[in-house]
Amino acid sequence: MITATTEVIDVYHGMEYMIVADANRFRCVYINVTGTPFADLDYESEYIPDLKVHGGLTFSGKLQGIEGDWIGWDYNHLHDMHMSIEETVEIFKDDPETVEMIRNSCKMDYEPCKYWSKEQIIAECQNAIDVLNKYREHENEQEIDDPDEIDPDDEIDI
Repeated sequence: MITATTEVIDVYHGMEYMIVADANRFRCVYINVTGTPFADLDYESEYIPDLKVHGGLTFSGKLQGIEGDWIGWDYNHLHDMHMSIEETVEIFKDDPETVEMIRNSCKMDYEPCKYWSKEQIIAECQNAIDVLNKYREHENEQEIDDPDEIDPDDEIDI
């Protein structure tokens, strides 16, 4: 069983979101989309706008023990770090080879390691909510009630 800790539960521009960290400190973000056109849609649906979140959406559905319909994404991709380089080096300070490997792998030109702070994750989540709300405003202007009627190729100014 995976143990997770809820780090943030908040509401931004009318939409509830939460940040959860697993036992390894990797974070996931979830946005409650209950009552929106995005509820009950698969996260790969063409009717969910491109939120430009790290790694793209990786979840849609119900969360265990929590009401609502949620979409989400995680910060556990190749080269993502669950703690800062300084914290990681401190843990492995007695193993110089591992410290050197960590430092070298995080200097790679093609894709360096990235530690996502809680503040950066909150900002990305709030940006995603802004996109969802803008999309909903656009939908309301066109008086579309059924997400199947939304044309994903429509241009939306964000």
